[in-house]
Amino acid sequence: MKNQISAALISVVLACAVTPGRAEDNSVQSPVLPVVELFTSQSCSSCPPAEAYFRSLASRDDIVVMEWHVDYWNGLKVRGAGAWRDPFSDAAFTERQRRYNAVLRKTNNVYTPQAVIAGQFETVGSRTGQIDNYINRIDRQDASFISFEKTDGVASVILPDGLLSEGDEMRLVTFHKRAETKVAGGENSGLQLAEAHVVHTDEGLEAEADGIVRFEPPENGSGCAIVIVDKAGLARRAAYCPSFTSHRAPA
Repeated sequence: MKNQISAALISVVLACAVTPGRAEDNSVQSPVLPVVELFTSQSCSSCPPAEAYFRSLASRDDIVVMEWHVDYWNGLKVRGAGAWRDPFSDAAFTERQRRYNAVLRKTNNVYTPQAVIAGQFETVGSRTGQIDNYINRIDRQDASFISFEKTDGVASVILPDGLLSEGDEMRLVTFHKRAETKVAGGENSGLQLAEAHVVHTDEGLEAEADGIVRFEPPENGSGCAIVIVDKAGLARRAAYCPSFTSHRAPA
């Protein structure tokens, strides 16, 4: 199993600088929330409406929103515009989408824009009413909080007992809180796209010899989330990593 971390107590230490003018000792609780994901591409003409909707979802405080850019649209050449390589696309994100569809739709076929809600439901990413309905249907379980603390410039996080089930993996996802791109090719050539919570890294977290999980915090302008992935590889729940400021995308 990739994750040998005890569900009772996990300390994650971040090597982060103390914010000037703030108290040395801080404690913040971050709620564990359902994950709402969008698989998208800047080269897909159907995707901008879905991205606009997910930009509004990113401002909500009852879900964790992540936007994954796939790479299979990068080679599409449009007459008069050529192809466009999505700068946020990654083959690993395409593979993630294929894994999701193998579980949720029993197929290796993929499409964009695709929304996945709490690893339970999937639908076209621009079907806002359907997505809202699925969000309302999510089993919220008992309210859980991850406690983040910062002392002498070092932050740590403690997971409540029972948060991780057998086979669950804890992962760190970092994302651009907001991104703007002038598209110069593909189906969206000429458009200025504004996107939120655009994922740029996804990595597993494992304890070191001393039992502590350490990772570098994201740079300014980026956010992160600690994501609970089940044994099927689906993200179910997550908690935003507080920077002791705000994790939400700008309006």
